[in-house]
Amino acid sequence: MAEQVMRPVPTGSTKVSLYFVVHDSATPFQPKAALAFNTAGIVVSYAKKKAARVAITPVTQTVTGAWASGGLVQVDGTNMPGLVRLDVPDAAFAPDGVSDEVFVSVLATGYEPTVLRVPLIDPIKTDVTLSTVSTRTDN
Repeated sequence: MAEQVMRPVPTGSTKVSLYFVVHDSATPFQPKAALAFNTAGIVVSYAKKKAARVAITPVTQTVTGAWASGGLVQVDGTNMPGLVRLDVPDAAFAPDGVSDEVFVSVLATGYEPTVLRVPLIDPIKTDVTLSTVSTRTDN
């Protein structure tokens, strides 16, 4: 089984797409082209700490398409074999007070099982108000 560590994602993020490489089960470490939303035996899931596995229903997607929950597409089978885009459901990144990472699993007939580990980080605050500080200049 191949585990790939993804870039950290802020908790509460929406419309997250993950890019990862899938491999041939008959030839370990060899990227395998042609994974699609309707590949035989495909099962896509995510799990968070102390929670049950959640199925992700794979749906058709295009490389440049707008984010769609469960969207899955091969990026370029000729020039980048095995590179896949998956649009992960927003619920996977929703705050739960427990999880510091999300695991995404992709299984399909003829492909090595793939697990993606996505670290969760605190969201970046963009609404911070700065206070003015007075400095005394007299001696």
